[in-house]
Amino acid sequence: MLRITLHITYDRRVLSLLASLGLALLLSASGPLLPSGRQALAGPLPDLVPAGAGRHVYLTVNTYFPTYARSACVSGYHMASLWEIMDVSNLIYDYAHPDAMTRGDSGHGPPASSPGWVRTGYSSSGTDMAGTGNCNTWTSSSAGDYGTAAYLSRHWELVASQADLWSLSTYSCSAYSRVWCARDVYIVYLPLIVRSL
Repeated sequence: MLRITLHITYDRRVLSLLASLGLALLLSASGPLLPSGRQALAGPLPDLVPAGAGRHVYLTVNTYFPTYARSACVSGYHMASLWEIMDVSNLIYDYAHPDAMTRGDSGHGPPASSPGWVRTGYSSSGTDMAGTGNCNTWTSSSAGDYGTAAYLSRHWELVASQADLWSLSTYSCSAYSRVWCARDVYIVYLPLIVRSL
């Protein structure tokens, strides 16, 4: 007869985290615990975000000067890098979010031909080159500096690959544009230690 014994080692922090997660799940499943007639200060995020696996994004309905682009996204989101949103097959557009832009035929998807500032992943630069210019890391409002904006193409007949779905342009840092926002991702790692005796 084969006998296997597993010993799991944990500490107080892991127990506290598990208890917090359990409580959060219990509260989210049971609904609001407020007395009748009272409302929570902020609704739960799942009411604003469609379900599904993938990166949740939206394009702001309002426009911003580049110096405000990094703070344009609501809490729980951040200014997106083009590299985060490049793969459109892995995106979920948060069309129901009150700060999300939509168009007449958007349905549940993003609007086409609507540019939004995006992070480039490049060094601080004001050059007039898409993918390089970032209004000196979104701190410049000078007409001589440039930032990169991305938008989904409306010319489908010219799209050769998924990468071609995105069109990139530079705009003067004295101009304003919408901002692409990506939802923050939180990953919890629970330590599991298996020892053999």
